[in-house]
Amino acid sequence: MQVRNARVRARLISATTVLALLPAMTGCAVTKSANAEPEPIPNGYGLIKAEQVPPSIKRIRDRGTLIVGIKFDQPGFGVQKPGQNGVNGFDAEIAKLMAIRIFGAPKVTFVKAVAADREKLLQDKTVDMVIATYSITPARAKLVSFVGPYFVAGQDVLVRTDDAVIDSTTALVGKRVCTQKGSTSLTRIKQAVPGALVSTAASYKDCAEGVSAKKYDAVTTDDVILAGLAADSRGTLRVVGAKFSQEPYGIGVPLGDQEMQKFVAAALAETYLNGDWTRAWLSTLANFLGSPPEPPALTFPQGQS
Repeated sequence: MQVRNARVRARLISATTVLALLPAMTGCAVTKSANAEPEPIPNGYGLIKAEQVPPSIKRIRDRGTLIVGIKFDQPGFGVQKPGQNGVNGFDAEIAKLMAIRIFGAPKVTFVKAVAADREKLLQDKTVDMVIATYSITPARAKLVSFVGPYFVAGQDVLVRTDDAVIDSTTALVGKRVCTQKGSTSLTRIKQAVPGALVSTAASYKDCAEGVSAKKYDAVTTDDVILAGLAADSRGTLRVVGAKFSQEPYGIGVPLGDQEMQKFVAAALAETYLNGDWTRAWLSTLANFLGSPPEPPALTFPQGQS
């Protein structure tokens, strides 16, 4: 993979601005330029423990583990296999990087976070942060504070591979379309295709199984989630390729906790610059999304302080 450094630096202006403006309490400093190919790191990542942390992060450090809300059924982002306690995926790796910045080690406790419960988990202080394919929206930004985006997806459609009829969103009129309750996908599909017969399920995996069983004609959600479901289907399901939105994924932290928001923003920005974001992609998403792109420009927490 070869990425032109000039383009990378242009995309990372926001990230470096975050680091330059954050107070010394974050303990973060960028010491490396963004590299096209990150150098191998013995422990997997180059991020190190922050020397100084703000009070809200110190409370987490004193506890000894970072508690993160994450999805357990999102291929490529967050999957917990039966009988296992760990979670695998890109979101899980981003969580581990935040923990490394706090503790110097990936000390993370994962809590299942379905789409409809993410705000509540933060408001009830069940978790310290949510990293769960969590699209940043104006409505959600009134309930939680965001850092990011760390990934930008787009809503698309998943159908059976042998379905030659559904080749666009307009073809969903009169079709049985499944999505997850409490998700932005539900709102967007109703707006984009009012004539679709929309149902909800507990998870996108349930939706995909329903399509395979011909209970539904299609699943709609973010393209990267659908790509993972298609990969798991062993060729029986396919992504249509009719993207009709942009979904910037953010790290959710408690509303108004500017200390945590700035600390997380600085840590995330450093992963962009030191190659850790790319390493996380290569170990999780590369199998079905290919080579990593340039990291997205950070737009939060600007405007939320």
